[in-house]
Amino acid sequence: MDRRKIKTKKAITEAFNTLITKKRYEKISIQNIIDEADVGRSTFYEHFGTKDDLLRSRCHELFEHIFSQNDEKTTNHEFSNCPFDPLSKEFINANALKKIFTHILYHFLQEKKIIKGILYGESKDIFLGYLRKYLADVLNRIELSKTDLPRDFLTNHIAGSFIEATKWWADGNFLISPINLGEYLIQVIKI
Repeated sequence: MDRRKIKTKKAITEAFNTLITKKRYEKISIQNIIDEADVGRSTFYEHFGTKDDLLRSRCHELFEHIFSQNDEKTTNHEFSNCPFDPLSKEFINANALKKIFTHILYHFLQEKKIIKGILYGESKDIFLGYLRKYLADVLNRIELSKTDLPRDFLTNHIAGSFIEATKWWADGNFLISPINLGEYLIQVIKI
């Protein structure tokens, strides 16, 4: 993609990010987005077919970044000392899982206005679907515990607990630290 297209796509994404912090997803129109981005309608459609496609792209970028193992992408965050290896096949204990949760939660805290805007609108199902998929991908690559429970049940339970905790956290204006919420999650799921 050439520089001009990259710059235009970024303008559209930033316009969406701005709008989602000001109004509910279902109230945002493509016209609102193109006005905010200062691009034409045909330019929007060169990059995205629908508003949902834009949201999916935003979710994909966010989760690719969060779950990336590229150290350059995470060294500028205050939580860069929370490394994890989602490709590891080794047994992962509660402390390692807490680091994974904490890492994700710090990213959510960093973008809390956008996360909150997404969670309170029609868009939440798309966002939570992506979050569940990425969490399941990570959890399916690691040995979680020594248990006779079916793997898919355990993965679904942990991902669901994380999602519900994230919604609860957003409802409370993200007042609890990501470290404490990570600890709460570990205590609840009893890994």
